Amino acid sequence: MNIVIADRDFLIKTGLKCLLSKKSGIELTATATCYAELKDILRLHHPDVLIMDFDQEGAFSLDDLALITRKHPGLKILVISNNGHKHDILTALELGVTSYLLKECAEDEIFDAIYSTAKGEKFFCAKIVENILGKHPQESCDGLFLTERELEIVKLVAQGYTTAKIADMLCRSIHTINTHRKNILNKLGLNNPSELVLYAVRRGLVAA
Repeated sequence: MNIVIADRDFLIKTGLKCLLSKKSGIELTATATCYAELKDILRLHHPDVLIMDFDQEGAFSLDDLALITRKHPGLKILVISNNGHKHDILTALELGVTSYLLKECAEDEIFDAIYSTAKGEKFFCAKIVENILGKHPQESCDGLFLTERELEIVKLVAQGYTTAKIADMLCRSIHTINTHRKNILNKLGLNNPSELVLYAVRRGLVAA
C-alpha cells in the first residue's frame, strides 16, 4: 500500500512516518508541506491513500481539497485534522473525502482508518460522528423508525454505492431509489448524504 502524507507540521509528519514504518506492506511514497508540492507529487505518483490535513492556513485548504478531488476523482483520502467543525467535515465529505479522524486518535484507530480507506470503506472516529449527530434532536425520538428497505438503502449509501448502482442491486428504478433517499433524509431530519453516512456509522449499520 502506497501512502502520501500532506501536512505542514513537522511533528505530525514525523509521527506518521514512524507509525507507518511499523507495518510491513505499507510504503510512504512522499510527503508534501503545501498544495504546490502535493500537486506535483500526485501528478507523478498514484497513492492508494492520501493522508491530508486540509485545515492549515498557507499550506492546505478546502479549496485545495476541491482541486485535488476534481483532478483525481478516484483518489482515496483520509483526513487527519484538528478541525472538528460540522460544516467543514460535511464539506470535506461532499468533496469526496473517504474517511475522517481527529489528530488525537490512537494508533490502532489510525491503522483501521488507513486500511478501511484503502478498500474504499468510509471510516470516522467516534468524536467526528458525535460532532455531527451526537445532539441531533430526532435521534432520541422513540417513534422514529426505518423500514427494512430503507435500512438496506442506508447501508448501501453509507458503503459508497451510487443511486444507479443501488437501483441495479435492488432491481428498482433510479426514481424509486431517489424517492426512498429523500424519504429517509426527511424521516431522520438529515440534510444530505454525508450526514446519512455518519448516521449509519453511529447506529452501527456500517463499520466505524
